[in-house]
Amino acid sequence: MQLDRPLISVLDTGETASLVPRGADPHESTFTSDDPAIVAVTPEGMARGVFPGTTTLHLRRGDGGQRALPVTVLAPQPQPVSFLAGHPRLRFTTDELAARRALLAGEDVAGLKFDLGAAKAGFLARADLFATEPSLEILFEISGETFPLSLPHPLAQPEPLPQPYGFTDYPFWTRLSREIEQQLVTLSLAWSLTGEERYAAKATQILLALANWQKWHEYDKATNNLSLPHFTMGAAIAYDELHDRLSPDEQATVQEAILELGLRPMSYWFHDRLDHNIVVLMNAGMLLGALAIGDDTPYLDKYVTEPLDALRWYLTQREESGTTEGLVYTSYACGTIFKAGSAARRVTGDDTLLRSPFMRETLPDLYLYLRGGAGGFANLSDARYLESDPGALMLQHYNEYEDRRAAWLVQRSSVDGAALFPHLQRDLPSPSAAALDFPRSRRFTPFDWAALRTGFGDDDTLVAFTSSPSAVGHNHFDQNHFILNTGGDWLICDPGYQNYTPGPEHVFTNATIGHNALLVNDEGQLTRGHGRIIAAELGEDIDLVTGDATAAYEGRLERWHRHVLFAKPDYVLIVDDIIPAAVADRLTLLVHTTHAVTANGTPLAVGATIDDVRGTSFAIAGPHASVRLRTGAGSPIQIRHDHYPGAERFGTHLRAELTPADRYLVATVLHPTLGGPTDDLGAFAFHGDASGARLEIAHAAGHDVVRIDRAPGGGPLVTSLIQRARSQPATAPVK
Repeated sequence: MQLDRPLISVLDTGETASLVPRGADPHESTFTSDDPAIVAVTPEGMARGVFPGTTTLHLRRGDGGQRALPVTVLAPQPQPVSFLAGHPRLRFTTDELAARRALLAGEDVAGLKFDLGAAKAGFLARADLFATEPSLEILFEISGETFPLSLPHPLAQPEPLPQPYGFTDYPFWTRLSREIEQQLVTLSLAWSLTGEERYAAKATQILLALANWQKWHEYDKATNNLSLPHFTMGAAIAYDELHDRLSPDEQATVQEAILELGLRPMSYWFHDRLDHNIVVLMNAGMLLGALAIGDDTPYLDKYVTEPLDALRWYLTQREESGTTEGLVYTSYACGTIFKAGSAARRVTGDDTLLRSPFMRETLPDLYLYLRGGAGGFANLSDARYLESDPGALMLQHYNEYEDRRAAWLVQRSSVDGAALFPHLQRDLPSPSAAALDFPRSRRFTPFDWAALRTGFGDDDTLVAFTSSPSAVGHNHFDQNHFILNTGGDWLICDPGYQNYTPGPEHVFTNATIGHNALLVNDEGQLTRGHGRIIAAELGEDIDLVTGDATAAYEGRLERWHRHVLFAKPDYVLIVDDIIPAAVADRLTLLVHTTHAVTANGTPLAVGATIDDVRGTSFAIAGPHASVRLRTGAGSPIQIRHDHYPGAERFGTHLRAELTPADRYLVATVLHPTLGGPTDDLGAFAFHGDASGARLEIAHAAGHDVVRIDRAPGGGPLVTSLIQRARSQPATAPVK
């Protein structure tokens, strides 16, 4: 039986640590070191760092269980970390707490979208619930099953829960740890702000109960237990704010738990530069734990210096790598970095995390540009529209930088005031959409998402487009995919967060079939990522981006370039330039929606087929807005209105089946409008074939002509708007 979970990965020279898990009998195991000159071990399982280097320790139990632990001994640090004396110091100092008490004691805070008194009452009502509830109750709903967990206070470590269908190590403790962390930080803040003893008493009870658990990770064979950082951060913040009312013995108990149950297990991630939210959480957990107890416990400087370096590396990756995990996990990671970075600035004076260009400039733009009005935020990759709401994140951002983009997003957040209240530190302006004098569209490089917009108001239109190299687990098989929002309605949509339970919903939410992309012989992209935006010209009146998703099909296509031209606000033109690997291959273009679909004004039943799309105008109507679609090509296209069996709750899709050919040029024009679909758009004319075409597009403001030509030698398409007739001339024509 191999037990892979490391107990410890890093030691300082001269530092000792126990290799015996809590509650275990050291006499049941033997302990050896491959190189005692680097790490010496005793028969009782105590390891001591002797000399800088790396060696392997071996733990063998009488029942055959064993562990091989690679352990690195660090050289002495040349400069010790200097800690701010006293507590509190992680979320606020004593002076900052006094200022916040004064701010929150007033009648109102300038600029707030919510009533301060109601927000404070809501926050304290939550603290009251935590202070009085006799047990912690969580109901997990996974794979159509329910798993109840009831933990009476004082909280004892729970027994393992049965595994849901399709899982072997379902992370129940991720949610459990976040719930306990939330209780600790809410109760300790309520006590700090009000001085009411009942909040401190319950927080202390939870903190000490947690400190007496045998472990803070759920699975011994896993290294990515997110419960480790959440328990550690909750314990660190509560310890910091309750410090002066804890007895010396209680302080020692919590210090030992933070070190042995949190920091040392998380040291597995030392020197690991993996571009992923888990690494951010692990390093932030180590940093906050060390900042809380580092001046009371020796040999903890490494848990400050190494996590700071790792988090700086992560933020550099956000500017330089082609990886993104989507808006939910970006918020998860960066909200944690704000928490750790502001604490590092207070405790050590190191503000490098907060000086990151990504944190200061790119982060608010992600949410500003990818917001779909009241409908929430673009759910590309693993995300849900409203789950991505960055209200708390942007309030943290405003506290640091006083940025009007962050203030604007806070004012339009769907997060209630009680949830925002803990982050409130200063007055907040109320900028209008007109005050956001930024370019209306943006390409996010190097991970290559694009947001094409008519403006930033709730009635505006957003086209979000991805042709990205990002290929991490929270990404989907969705290169050259787009979604469209008008007036808050996601008219052309993405299924959002993938369902990780095996079955049709997993296939639909993860694979190409669930996205507005291309199938080859009914199969989608074979690899995540491998897309790129190869051209982008963004203007106030006209945007044009071109994505190349060819490589995502691993040889089944010779080319798939998708051009997205947005002539604002009148129409979006999608031009697909496709060369299949074989003429006989069947190609299908997809458009997904959760709203009603009509064809020439008649409701289109699921299963209905239109053999030749020429002359047909499709419409998708949401509660506030609609979009009309027309498609043209050099040969007939069959359209079928369909759904994916087993994933019907995600809506329906139009399947455009292309006539077999050696190359394709397909043009689809979308007319988004507020209200119902407009019927006075006139004709959409496609003149040409796969070698080139001339499009005539009628719209509410006039009549446009778009020319699509091949580059010399039959190369990729060149799309240009050669004539535009409307009430206001274009100021940024596409070349």
